Amino acid sequence: MARVEYAMGRVTAEFEEAVEGLAALDAGKRIWARDSTLWTESGEEAWLAWLDAPLQAARWVRDTSELREEAQRAGVKDVVLLGMGGSSLCPEMLSITFPADATPHLSILDSTVPDQVLAVDRGIDLRKTWFIVASKSGSTTEPNILLDYFYHRTEGDGSKFIAITDRGSPLEAVSIERNFRYVFHGIPEIGGRFSALSAFGLVPAALAGIDLARFLESAASMQAECAPHVPVESNPGLVLGAAIAAASKTGCDKMTFLISQALSRLGGWVEQLIAESTGKDGVGICPVVEEPGRSPECYLPDRIFVFVLVGDDSRLSAHARELEAEGHPVIRVFLDEVWDLSGELFRWEVATAAASVLLGVNPFDQPDVQQSKDLTARTISDFVASGRFPEEQLIASDAYLKLYSTGTPASSVGECLGELFTQTPQMGYVALSAFIDTQPFAEEALQRIRQLLGHRLGVATTMGFGPRFLHSTGQLHKGGPGNGIFLHITCDPIDDVQVPEAGYSLGNLSLSQALGDVKALEGRNRPVLRCHLSDLRDGLDHLEQMLRRFLPPR
Repeated sequence: MARVEYAMGRVTAEFEEAVEGLAALDAGKRIWARDSTLWTESGEEAWLAWLDAPLQAARWVRDTSELREEAQRAGVKDVVLLGMGGSSLCPEMLSITFPADATPHLSILDSTVPDQVLAVDRGIDLRKTWFIVASKSGSTTEPNILLDYFYHRTEGDGSKFIAITDRGSPLEAVSIERNFRYVFHGIPEIGGRFSALSAFGLVPAALAGIDLARFLESAASMQAECAPHVPVESNPGLVLGAAIAAASKTGCDKMTFLISQALSRLGGWVEQLIAESTGKDGVGICPVVEEPGRSPECYLPDRIFVFVLVGDDSRLSAHARELEAEGHPVIRVFLDEVWDLSGELFRWEVATAAASVLLGVNPFDQPDVQQSKDLTARTISDFVASGRFPEEQLIASDAYLKLYSTGTPASSVGECLGELFTQTPQMGYVALSAFIDTQPFAEEALQRIRQLLGHRLGVATTMGFGPRFLHSTGQLHKGGPGNGIFLHITCDPIDDVQVPEAGYSLGNLSLSQALGDVKALEGRNRPVLRCHLSDLRDGLDHLEQMLRRFLPPR
């Protein structure tokens, strides 16, 4: 079973006060009582059914018990989940944490970048593939477009499709019209990022061959430990929430995760949970996931470190001791094995709800996500009508890169990049947002750029691929404290794909999403630059070279 150790260093007093504050509010009982006055009285009571999700375990074990066997009898080799944000991050985490030893294999497609969609298409045998279309609202743009694409590719064979959506959604109507094999319904009172232990996480897990009964045991145990009668100081979810809120309110708002390799994808799931839940109304916790490492003395005092250690991870344990010795707040989560994962998911959900109490925000809405969606819709609609995208100001270019911004034109690409990053606040962060194909070489190049930015600027760095980050850290970028610097990276696709009966291509949509988010950031006076690559590999290499030459030293 999991245990947690807190070495809160310079924020120890604030941590203790936060625990006392939650106790004074009777937070444990009021969360379970669905008392919206604990937060902002903005309808929070309607979004707390995730508290009961572990009690539904028997239902999901029963309802999905024969799903994988049915797929195997049908000769299915691959199951591709088409989803976004909360509908895709948990299945992706589970598919990598618990790799299948037999077919079918579960993979995730949460991108509109045409090269990535085509890579999935070319890597499967459509005759032996099922598709899960996961969308709570049933109206999310990305999974609906991917559904239309693959429905067309399978020549309208609805028997290859499974829907996960709420009752009465547009996706449910489509699934009935197209005669899908199955429709699994979500629980309306569970929001997307809190849906890991509901149909959105567990149906894909069953198809991937994960033993749901065993997987859900630790969630049931953690639910009992977080029950309403448990005192705050003994409640593992509330204590964790107090720790991260106290750190954030005292300036340690860059919550940096270091996770054992066996659970490496937990970071992406918890990143969305925390960033989208807390990053609003000018406050928020900035999760930092998979950041290249630094020496303990090189970190600024705006960090809190969370180690998730599976078994005997001596390397990370030693690093935790070094950071603690430097005075940084350090939280250690110890897991005996990866099967403890579902309990951690529940712990972090409770912790996020509790931290939001102390931060004074509604953890269940995402008010600034819609703005990017609206701007994207307007951009693609105007493109369909006119055949053109809105004009942008080109402020610098060379053979590899074109840089667009509302700023003053620069004499060179290097000067322009240097100017952007000189605006970085001392306790801010840099966000790389890449609307590109997630090939290994591209991810490696972006990590090298992250490392360079961190070394030269000293600040925290984050990285997200578009459009998935729009449903995750995008809320924090626009609604949070306003201390970020944003570099959006785009690239022309090698091959493009027309969206059936839409009048535009996936490449057009991906660019519209990038432009929409840039516009939203500019509307919040966030420093943002769009960097368009002429070629993915050469462009990323050249971008790294320019940053090495022109970034100011720390």
